[in-house]
Formats: sequence, C-alpha cells, structure tokens
Amino acid sequence: MNNINIKSSLILAASAFVFSGCSSSGAPACDDGSVLDVVKQIAYGSILDDYTKYATDAPNYKILKTAATEKPSSLWAEQLAHVEKDASEAIISFSGIRTQGKNDEIRKSECAATITIERKSPLTNERTSGGGEFTYVAQYSDDGSDVYVEAYGL
Repeated sequence: MNNINIKSSLILAASAFVFSGCSSSGAPACDDGSVLDVVKQIAYGSILDDYTKYATDAPNYKILKTAATEKPSSLWAEQLAHVEKDASEAIISFSGIRTQGKNDEIRKSECAATITIERKSPLTNERTSGGGEFTYVAQYSDDGSDVYVEAYGL
C-alpha cells in the first residue's frame, strides 16, 4: 500500500460534517453506516481538492466550483467536470474500525480505523491505492436528529 500518495493528498487537521435523519439514544456506533457515510464525504472533499490542485489553476475545489458556476461555458466549467468525474471514480473503504471511547450520556463516540482509497493519480492518471490510520469522533445532536462527525488525520 502506498501511504505517502494518499496521506499527502488528504491532509485535514479536522473536518466536520453532519448527517441528518438519525434518531437514537446513546452514542453512535463507530461502524454505523451513517457515520461512515459522513467520513466518506470528508475524504471525498479532500480528493476533490487534491484533483483541483493538480489539474487546474484554482487553489481548491470551492473556488473552482464558484468560477465554473459564474461562467458555465468557460474553461473553469470544463475543468470542474473533469475534476468531479475523476474524483467520483475513487473507491473508499474502511477496515479495522474500533471504538476508543464511548460516552452514552453525551452520546459521543471516539473511533479509529484504517482508510483505503483507490483512485486515479492526478499526476500520472494511473490507478493507485493507499491509505492509513485516522481517528474520528461521532456525536448525536441533543434532539437525536443529526450525527456530527469530525475526522482527524485524513
């Protein structure tokens, strides 16, 4: 597994996303599908930024998307379509999911796992696979309708 490739492209000190539609008492399970879906969204955002950095003149995906929206028939729009297509072909999987801490009173879990990402290299267009260890925290909102996830080390 090529750890350098993925780790260098997925540098996030911490990212937080929300998944709506949950309702539960106690802390979310680290291997819960809705929790892992949010972690995938966080990783996917990093992949979009990585492709944007190498395939365009834009410094990140958000700026590229804004430029393409403002000028839909421009080179920005063409580059955005290319970046989104390449990123959508990434395959993200998790293994070794484990609970490092759980507090049912505040409905919060501390988790760790290994992420593996198979994708096309933005530099060579060859399929590569890599990944590594990361941690994440999942917590239900007070009303139980949302789960918040923060990921570290992606």
